[in-house]
Amino acid sequence: MKSYLALCAIGSDRTGFVDAVSEYLAQRDLNIEESRAAVLGKEFGFLMLISGGEEAVRSLIEQKDDFAREAGLAELILCETEEPEARHLHDALPYELEATSLDHPGIVQQLTAALHRFDVNIESMKTNVVPAPITGTPLFSLTALVYVPTAVKITALRDALRVICDRFNIDIAFRPQGAELR
Repeated sequence: MKSYLALCAIGSDRTGFVDAVSEYLAQRDLNIEESRAAVLGKEFGFLMLISGGEEAVRSLIEQKDDFAREAGLAELILCETEEPEARHLHDALPYELEATSLDHPGIVQQLTAALHRFDVNIESMKTNVVPAPITGTPLFSLTALVYVPTAVKITALRDALRVICDRFNIDIAFRPQGAELR
């Protein structure tokens, strides 16, 4: 029977970081099923969904400290989880949210609070701050895939997001996943 672990790791960015982790896992017959990674400041962080036999997964948990040391990780978190198919988002529709504005504290909190009020689940999210061309002014961007319960009135959710956008001068696009902008 297959067992699953969610792995969260961070360490100083360097060439070979992912190779060290993936080699350690492969040598123990553990499979990386899904992953996300990014350099944040001078640190490299990633999330992985790992699968393997029950014994291999249990052994990795028991050898967590050795794994972290050998792979050169500053922090390592392992959480037992279920297979991806076990997670069902019943009665929810996928939507894409994109937001851009001049950067300032609180943008993520304001947008996610509105989504939370409507019981919207965030499936994935990426934020970024980059300098604007010519002026160098910090520009914030957010892209997210969210699942909106079918019971939610989309116009009410859009209105709540619009209020935030008007208050904080944020441009947004909110559309069903895969829909074209008009």
